Amino acid sequence: MCIRDRSLTEQLYRPSGSQSAIISTSWANKLSINLEANSSFLVMVYNGSYSSQFEIRAQAILKLSPAMTMSALPSSSKQSVMVSIPTYAQFCGGLRLQDVPYEILLVQFKSYSDAAAERVYDTLNSATQESPVVYSIWDYRDVARGIEKNSAIVSATFVSVTIIAMFLCFFSLASSMSANILDQTKEIAIMRALGLTKRRMIILYVYEAFVLVFSSSLSGVVIGACVGWTLTAQQILFTQLPIPFGFPWTNLLVIFLVSVACAIASATIPAYSMMKRQISTIARLN
Repeated sequence: MCIRDRSLTEQLYRPSGSQSAIISTSWANKLSINLEANSSFLVMVYNGSYSSQFEIRAQAILKLSPAMTMSALPSSSKQSVMVSIPTYAQFCGGLRLQDVPYEILLVQFKSYSDAAAERVYDTLNSATQESPVVYSIWDYRDVARGIEKNSAIVSATFVSVTIIAMFLCFFSLASSMSANILDQTKEIAIMRALGLTKRRMIILYVYEAFVLVFSSSLSGVVIGACVGWTLTAQQILFTQLPIPFGFPWTNLLVIFLVSVACAIASATIPAYSMMKRQISTIARLN
């Protein structure tokens, strides 16, 4: 969300944001706060020897936020309030900016490159080794590489399972097509007598087999996608995390290609065996 082409965090560092904060939807509902200029609330800051109150207003109201605990559910009692660093220093009794304590510092690149990320990582790593305070550096690239590797393994597993399942169904499709062709010998003889070529007859049965196997597989994909979307929505509700829903396009492509192969293999063999016979012989089979 942006206001006047500036992000929410950038708005906190403008003059209008020096007396404002970003809060969660749950707290906004509890305190009856909106984004109007006359809607404000009190923030009490205290420790063992210092306490003070500050009146601020809501710069934005969020249901979810990365790296922050924000929720629209009233059951979440502990939630984050986002303010600028100068505002936080003011809340702490006028601390100098260099004295503001940090627990987590996130570094984001305006223009990302692997070389720049390596330089920043090496600089921070050298600084932490020379510092008497113990720090730990978390590199998102390591997590991203692990996620990509696991995703590739899971995707390959599902593709393999899909191919195995469709290979097992191939035998049922082949027997069904063989029985279907034997039951339609009179229709085949009539169409052959009307001038339909052997090649066109075989293609017709390949089309029929493809429609059967692909439509049933597509129905399974649609049902699975609906179940997956429902489970994803449930996880979003329980964890309050923006979990994306990904449609299995790779699996759908594999299903299409395997359906074509199964249709050709299951229909061509019995249809070709039938088309090799004379029309009169085909008419007398059934």
